[in-house]
Amino acid sequence: MSVVADRPVPASARNKVAERAEGSGWDLWLLGSVAGLISMGFLYVLSASGPFATHAFDDPWFFTKRQVAGLVLGVLVALVLLATPWRWYRRAAYPAYGITVLMVYMVHLPFIGHAAKGAPRWIDIGPFNIQPSELAKPALALAMANYLARNEGHLKDFMGVVAIPIGLGLAPMLLGIALQSDLGALALIVGIVGVGVFVAGIEWKWLVALGLVIGVLVAGLVLMEPYRMARIVGFLDPLGDAQGDGYQVVQGWVAFAEGGLFGKGLGQGVAQQGFLPEAHTDMISAVVAEELGVFGWSLLIVLYAIMLWRGTRIAMNAKGLFEMVLASCLSAVLAAQVVVNLGVVAGLVPPKGLVLPFMSYGASALISHMVMIAILLRVGLETRRTEIAAEQAVQRAPARAGA
Repeated sequence: MSVVADRPVPASARNKVAERAEGSGWDLWLLGSVAGLISMGFLYVLSASGPFATHAFDDPWFFTKRQVAGLVLGVLVALVLLATPWRWYRRAAYPAYGITVLMVYMVHLPFIGHAAKGAPRWIDIGPFNIQPSELAKPALALAMANYLARNEGHLKDFMGVVAIPIGLGLAPMLLGIALQSDLGALALIVGIVGVGVFVAGIEWKWLVALGLVIGVLVAGLVLMEPYRMARIVGFLDPLGDAQGDGYQVVQGWVAFAEGGLFGKGLGQGVAQQGFLPEAHTDMISAVVAEELGVFGWSLLIVLYAIMLWRGTRIAMNAKGLFEMVLASCLSAVLAAQVVVNLGVVAGLVPPKGLVLPFMSYGASALISHMVMIAILLRVGLETRRTEIAAEQAVQRAPARAGA
């Protein structure tokens, strides 16, 4: 045997190799796609909100500056999450959920609650308004993943372990968000539960029954509010009421048609000049289509496809049930918001009021989405560390056997 092969490797060199291996767990595809979306988001929050902000606040940068503040806070929270030991995620799951439930009800307090268009959904803390329903999504995903992982091996008991405990735990949040008349957020919250129990291995018959119950409840909520029914009618025939409930969808189509193949150029669109409602929030992708055309809109779709692909891969490669459920729920929430928002703009889905992740204006949503991406990155990193530890254990086994 050669002398070189038998030469011991210094501990410092082994540590450097381990550090480089662990560093490879960071998903650069996910980071790159999110960075691209955030960059496009700032450009189009400015472009889409500039005319309205100038008219309303005499400052074309009004919404963009608030978006920057949201990003800074979101980055700080994400860095804290990335530096937090993984074992603390499970320990903090239930407290985080409890705090968000409390915040959901705080929107109804007269001294800090803030309402817009008749819906109380925000907490006023001076220069910022926080929307608790946005923060509830990652908190609920953590709590769901923790509960299902703790009961792994007992999930066949649907009523005793799954349905009743989850229903009782979820009821306060569902009631709180229902009181805010936020059907879109309510649907996402229920979706997180559905994805969680599906990934955990609940039998199909229970999933079908759960889906039927949810369908009946959603239909009831729609029928209870005339404005929701009007939205459905406007969605089914937007051209029939182009100046009423179908106006937003029709103006989105006009923006797409005006953009053509390569668009009119950044800042040259007219949709945001008072023609397209919610141009800098729900309908921001229509502004992208008008100013960058099919080419720019396709780039947007590619960035989202990469983000969702990597989130799905992280969930599929996860080694534990907690990590798998958590990553699946977060990836599903991001995917649902992308699909529904773009579907609304294209006239394929009834209006739901869901923002486009990392593109639409909204500091609370931006912070929530940054938290989701940070957690997905941590799940991917923990998976890689587990794989490295297993590989090192296999490599050490022959050495111990030879000794």
